[in-house]
Amino acid sequence: LFDPGSAGGVTGRWMSLGEFQLEEDEALLLTTWPSTGNYQGIQLTDRWTSSLEYANRQTSLNADQAWRSADGAWRFVISHRDPGVQNWLDTTGLRHGFMLLRFDGTNGVPIPAEQSPRLQKVRFQQLHEYLPADTPTFDAEQRRHAIEQRRRHVQQRFGV
Repeated sequence: LFDPGSAGGVTGRWMSLGEFQLEEDEALLLTTWPSTGNYQGIQLTDRWTSSLEYANRQTSLNADQAWRSADGAWRFVISHRDPGVQNWLDTTGLRHGFMLLRFDGTNGVPIPAEQSPRLQKVRFQQLHEYLPADTPTFDAEQRRHAIEQRRRHVQQRFGV
């Protein structure tokens, strides 16, 4: 994790950048925990760190949009196809890109080492073996509704 405040950026923001390289039959499972801050989010980017299409694809989530398991952690699935879980991040077909985690409002309080973000590459077909038992399914209708909400929020943001 990097505190950009130490380099003249936003004070109290922790950031982490990670790279992904995924084949069609692979998925990444990213585990994060709540920070002391007031905002937490993840987004996928291309190799130039430009955001992937986010109005019509789920390429980013914040803590309010994501499902949190009973153990207190968020588990995000990064893959080329929808695994049927709420916390899916769509690579939009990119095999190589980056993940950007942001924790705002931490007031410089470090994230404990045991709660540092963790990343694990698994076979897509075996993904559910690595998710907590309480992970709910997320069907096509729920995904369609989530994308509609994203689109509306982007339209409001840009005054469309």
